[in-house]
Amino acid sequence: MLFPWGAKNPDVSKIVAAAVLAEELGFHSVSLPMHMTMPPGWLFTTFENQDVLDVMVVLPAIAQATSRIRLGTNSALLPLLPPYQWAKYFSTLDVMSGGRVIVGAAMGWRQEDFTSVGVNQRKRGRMFDEQLEIITRLWTEERVTFEGEHYQLTDMSMAPKPVQDPYPTIWIGGGEKSIERTARYGQYIVLFRPSEDAARDLWVPKLRAAGDKWQRIPSWALLPSSMWLKMTRIFKPSCLGSAMRSPSPIPIPIPWASPSAARRSVVPSA
Repeated sequence: MLFPWGAKNPDVSKIVAAAVLAEELGFHSVSLPMHMTMPPGWLFTTFENQDVLDVMVVLPAIAQATSRIRLGTNSALLPLLPPYQWAKYFSTLDVMSGGRVIVGAAMGWRQEDFTSVGVNQRKRGRMFDEQLEIITRLWTEERVTFEGEHYQLTDMSMAPKPVQDPYPTIWIGGGEKSIERTARYGQYIVLFRPSEDAARDLWVPKLRAAGDKWQRIPSWALLPSSMWLKMTRIFKPSCLGSAMRSPSPIPIPIPWASPSAARRSVVPSA
């Protein structure tokens, strides 16, 4: 993950250079977090500046400077902007990058992010659900009509469509409520430091149940800061370097993973 802020004034050229180096080293992807203002508290209070670069501007620069590495958000806070704008942005970025975009999406949690754009934070859950529905439909349908509580579209088209078929990989961040969203729209669920026991006893069973409900099994789940949960294996945190290379797997049976999914890996070979 690359950050659009820092103890010193953030420099786009340095962020892009880091992404280029990551590509040369064989990283799978680079991602940037999204906030409207500097997070309050913790080490951020020691920063000499409050600059936060716009991730939606920085990502195209990374796309132009690289050719193989995947790039995206971790995470885009969907309720902060209209769904049509998100659909158009990520589709254009996917075309621009030759099909390398990862859409990391979350509903957000910091009050300042919502206050800055005049959005009611308490409505973010339902807004997030409507966003995912609209965005994925705009990517896959020629014309979209949607009548929701927060968003309405009437016979709208959107072009260009994404390069990736049917649309870019979606990582959905959040807690247990995001299991349903992941099963319905995403390929990965992004969690905060779950234990291996929680992965086995809570997340895998609930992902399986949600996948059965929607008849759309997410083939992967990504658990950052603690482990990668692949649908056939769990990797120990101690095996993950910053470049995520050559993990030593611990087999764990996940009966609802397809054979084709089991052969895929987001971890680069050594």
